[in-house]
Amino acid sequence: MTYIFTIVDINRMEFKALSLNDRAKSFAKLWAKDEDLQIIANQYAKACNIDQNSFTKLALHYSQKHKNKINFKKRLKGVKVVD
Repeated sequence: MTYIFTIVDINRMEFKALSLNDRAKSFAKLWAKDEDLQIIANQYAKACNIDQNSFTKLALHYSQKHKNKINFKKRLKGVKVVD
């Protein structure tokens, strides 16, 4: 018999209603290619019955903004940026 254990840390988890912007911002943390993120955000919008085009554009905007910030910090440290 094999046991599989999973630890879930919900210490800082907060349950609240999320705005459309908050939802789109959370996709930025995936650090996915734009093509992949577009598919994911599009399907998410479809499942939530919200406008797919506007939500996908918003998610891509926040993703690029997040990547620019992280890559800027890497450049300051002299770390090679690959994305």
